[in-house]
Amino acid sequence: MRALAAMPLTVPVAAVGSRGGDFTRSSFGQVTSQAVTATQLDGVGHYVAQEAPDALADILLGVFADARPAVGA
Repeated sequence: MRALAAMPLTVPVAAVGSRGGDFTRSSFGQVTSQAVTATQLDGVGHYVAQEAPDALADILLGVFADARPAVGA
């Protein structure tokens, strides 16, 4: 498990935070070799998925769409 944890992520990374400032983005930035797409949602507490599910879904769909290979590539 430690060996796996030491390997940087090579998939798209979305850091969605709320009141933690830059904490979420900087934490994810330490474990990936990819650019981190960071978004901070104002007025949302610790449980982003429960408190702002539509906003979170929109963010994730955008990250996934950007990461999708072009057709015919």
